[in-house]
Amino acid sequence: MKEIGIDYMAGCHVKEVTPKQVIMEDGRVVDCDIAVWATGAEPQEVSTASDLALMKGFFRVNNFLQSTSHPNVFAGGDCVTMESYADKPYPSKAGVYAVRAGPYIAKNVINYIEEKPLEEYVPQTGFLSLLNLGNGINIGTKFGITFTGAWVWKLKDMIDMSFMDLFNPNYLFKDYEN
Repeated sequence: MKEIGIDYMAGCHVKEVTPKQVIMEDGRVVDCDIAVWATGAEPQEVSTASDLALMKGFFRVNNFLQSTSHPNVFAGGDCVTMESYADKPYPSKAGVYAVRAGPYIAKNVINYIEEKPLEEYVPQTGFLSLLNLGNGINIGTKFGITFTGAWVWKLKDMIDMSFMDLFNPNYLFKDYEN
Protein backbone atom coordinates (compact mmCIF):
# COMPACT_ATOMS: atom_id res chain seq x y z
CA MET A 1 0.00 0.00 0.00
CA LYS A 2 2.90 2.34 0.72
CA GLU A 3 4.15 1.90 -2.85
CA ILE A 4 0.97 3.51 -4.16
CA GLY A 5 0.68 6.19 -1.48
CA ILE A 6 -1.73 4.58 0.97
CA ASP A 7 -1.05 5.08 4.69
CA TYR A 8 -2.42 2.54 7.13
CA MET A 9 -3.09 3.47 10.75
CA ALA A 10 -4.38 0.83 13.17
CA GLY A 11 -5.95 1.22 16.60
CA CYS A 12 -6.60 4.94 16.20
CA HIS A 13 -9.42 6.88 17.76
CA VAL A 14 -10.93 9.38 15.35
CA LYS A 15 -12.55 12.58 16.57
CA GLU A 16 -13.57 14.05 13.22
CA VAL A 17 -13.28 13.50 9.47
CA THR A 18 -13.28 16.55 7.19
CA PRO A 19 -13.05 16.61 3.37
CA LYS A 20 -9.23 16.97 3.57
CA GLN A 21 -8.22 15.76 7.04
CA VAL A 22 -8.74 13.18 9.74
CA ILE A 23 -8.52 14.63 13.24
CA MET A 24 -7.54 12.11 15.89
CA GLU A 25 -8.71 12.22 19.51
CA ASP A 26 -5.09 12.67 20.62
CA GLY A 27 -4.85 15.91 18.57
CA ARG A 28 -2.93 14.56 15.57
CA VAL A 29 -4.14 15.80 12.20
CA VAL A 30 -3.70 13.58 9.13
CA ASP A 31 -4.00 15.23 5.73
CA CYS A 32 -5.68 13.09 3.09
CA ASP A 33 -7.39 13.05 -0.28
CA ILE A 34 -9.64 10.13 0.65
CA ALA A 35 -10.17 8.66 4.12
CA VAL A 36 -11.27 5.02 4.38
CA TRP A 37 -12.48 4.16 7.83
CA ALA A 38 -12.58 0.41 8.36
CA THR A 39 -14.07 -0.93 11.56
CA GLY A 40 -15.04 -4.33 12.80
CA ALA A 41 -18.56 -5.63 12.99
CA GLU A 42 -20.74 -4.22 15.73
CA PRO A 43 -24.09 -5.42 17.04
CA GLN A 44 -27.02 -3.69 15.39
CA GLU A 45 -30.09 -2.23 17.07
CA VAL A 46 -32.28 -4.92 15.49
CA SER A 47 -30.43 -7.49 17.62
CA THR A 48 -30.99 -5.78 20.95
CA ALA A 49 -34.57 -4.87 20.03
CA SER A 50 -35.50 -8.52 19.41
CA ASP A 51 -36.29 -11.17 21.99
CA LEU A 52 -33.76 -13.61 20.50
CA ALA A 53 -30.94 -14.75 22.78
CA LEU A 54 -27.78 -12.71 22.35
CA MET A 55 -24.10 -13.40 22.97
CA LYS A 56 -21.56 -10.56 22.80
CA GLY A 57 -24.40 -8.44 21.36
CA PHE A 58 -25.00 -10.75 18.39
CA PHE A 59 -27.66 -13.42 17.89
CA ARG A 60 -26.65 -16.53 19.83
CA VAL A 61 -26.73 -19.68 17.71
CA ASN A 62 -25.74 -23.31 18.19
CA ASN A 63 -23.65 -25.45 15.82
CA PHE A 64 -26.66 -25.81 13.51
CA LEU A 65 -26.83 -21.99 13.14
CA GLN A 66 -30.11 -22.17 15.04
CA SER A 67 -31.14 -19.60 17.63
CA THR A 68 -30.65 -20.97 21.14
CA SER A 69 -33.87 -19.28 22.26
CA HIS A 70 -36.06 -19.69 19.17
CA PRO A 71 -35.42 -23.01 17.41
CA ASN A 72 -37.39 -21.92 14.34
CA VAL A 73 -34.91 -19.10 13.63
CA PHE A 74 -31.63 -19.70 11.76
CA ALA A 75 -28.88 -17.15 11.11
CA GLY A 76 -25.24 -16.93 10.13
CA GLY A 77 -22.52 -14.48 9.23
CA ASP A 78 -21.82 -11.15 10.90
CA CYS A 79 -25.03 -11.05 12.94
CA VAL A 80 -24.30 -14.17 15.03
CA THR A 81 -22.00 -15.55 17.68
CA MET A 82 -21.76 -19.33 17.70
CA GLU A 83 -21.90 -20.29 21.37
CA SER A 84 -19.39 -23.16 21.07
CA TYR A 85 -16.85 -20.88 19.32
CA ALA A 86 -17.28 -17.76 21.48
CA ASP A 87 -13.83 -18.18 23.06
CA LYS A 88 -12.03 -18.93 19.78
CA PRO A 89 -10.55 -16.41 17.33
CA TYR A 90 -12.80 -17.77 14.59
CA PRO A 91 -15.23 -17.50 13.01
CA SER A 92 -14.52 -13.80 12.67
CA LYS A 93 -17.03 -11.34 11.29
CA ALA A 94 -15.93 -11.92 7.69
CA GLY A 95 -18.02 -12.50 4.59
CA VAL A 96 -16.52 -15.90 3.89
CA TYR A 97 -18.27 -17.31 6.98
CA ALA A 98 -21.63 -15.91 5.90
CA VAL A 99 -21.24 -17.40 2.43
CA ARG A 100 -20.18 -20.79 3.78
CA ALA A 101 -23.01 -20.81 6.33
CA GLY A 102 -25.70 -20.12 3.72
CA PRO A 103 -26.10 -23.66 2.36
CA TYR A 104 -26.21 -25.06 5.93
CA ILE A 105 -28.92 -22.59 6.89
CA ALA A 106 -30.94 -23.45 3.77
CA LYS A 107 -30.66 -27.19 4.45
CA ASN A 108 -31.43 -26.81 8.13
CA VAL A 109 -34.54 -24.71 7.53
CA ILE A 110 -35.88 -27.48 5.28
CA ASN A 111 -34.79 -30.20 7.72
CA TYR A 112 -36.42 -28.33 10.61
CA ILE A 113 -39.71 -28.03 8.70
CA GLU A 114 -39.56 -31.71 7.71
CA GLU A 115 -38.54 -32.71 11.27
CA LYS A 116 -35.29 -34.28 10.05
CA PRO A 117 -31.91 -34.09 11.82
CA LEU A 118 -30.07 -30.80 11.36
CA GLU A 119 -26.60 -30.59 9.80
CA GLU A 120 -23.77 -29.18 11.90
CA TYR A 121 -21.79 -26.24 10.55
CA VAL A 122 -18.07 -26.36 11.37
CA PRO A 123 -16.40 -23.08 10.42
CA GLN A 124 -12.97 -23.13 8.84
CA THR A 125 -10.15 -21.86 11.06
CA GLY A 126 -8.73 -19.36 8.57
CA PHE A 127 -9.38 -17.89 5.18
CA LEU A 128 -7.85 -16.08 2.25
CA SER A 129 -8.11 -12.29 2.59
CA LEU A 130 -8.13 -10.23 -0.59
CA LEU A 131 -8.18 -6.44 -0.83
CA ASN A 132 -8.89 -4.70 -4.15
CA LEU A 133 -6.69 -1.62 -4.61
CA GLY A 134 -8.92 -0.33 -7.40
CA ASN A 135 -6.18 -0.30 -10.00
CA GLY A 136 -6.47 -3.86 -11.26
CA ILE A 137 -4.23 -5.12 -8.47
CA ASN A 138 -5.16 -6.90 -5.25
CA ILE A 139 -3.30 -7.63 -2.04
CA GLY A 140 -3.82 -11.09 -0.57
CA THR A 141 -2.84 -12.86 2.62
CA LYS A 142 -3.15 -16.41 3.88
CA PHE A 143 -1.23 -18.32 6.56
CA GLY A 144 0.71 -15.11 7.32
CA ILE A 145 2.02 -14.85 3.76
CA THR A 146 1.24 -11.67 1.81
CA PHE A 147 1.18 -11.42 -1.99
CA THR A 148 0.16 -8.84 -4.56
CA GLY A 149 -0.33 -8.38 -8.28
CA ALA A 150 -2.81 -8.45 -11.11
CA TRP A 151 -2.97 -12.24 -10.80
CA VAL A 152 -4.44 -11.80 -7.30
CA TRP A 153 -7.30 -9.79 -8.87
CA LYS A 154 -7.96 -12.68 -11.26
CA LEU A 155 -7.89 -15.13 -8.33
CA LYS A 156 -10.41 -13.00 -6.40
CA ASP A 157 -12.71 -12.78 -9.40
CA MET A 158 -12.58 -16.56 -9.92
CA ILE A 159 -13.33 -17.22 -6.23
CA ASP A 160 -16.18 -14.69 -6.14
CA MET A 161 -17.80 -16.17 -9.23
CA SER A 162 -17.58 -19.71 -7.85
CA PHE A 163 -19.18 -18.56 -4.58
CA MET A 164 -22.14 -17.25 -6.56
CA ASP A 165 -22.90 -20.88 -7.46
CA LEU A 166 -23.76 -21.42 -3.79
CA PHE A 167 -26.90 -19.35 -4.33
CA ASN A 168 -28.18 -21.46 -7.20
CA PRO A 169 -31.37 -23.10 -5.84
CA ASN A 170 -30.53 -26.29 -7.70
CA TYR A 171 -27.27 -26.46 -5.73
CA LEU A 172 -28.86 -25.70 -2.37
CA PHE A 173 -31.73 -28.15 -2.64
CA LYS A 174 -31.61 -31.57 -4.27
CA ASP A 175 -35.37 -31.50 -4.86
CA TYR A 176 -35.85 -27.77 -5.58
CA GLU A 177 -39.10 -28.33 -7.47
CA ASN A 178 -40.79 -29.54 -4.26
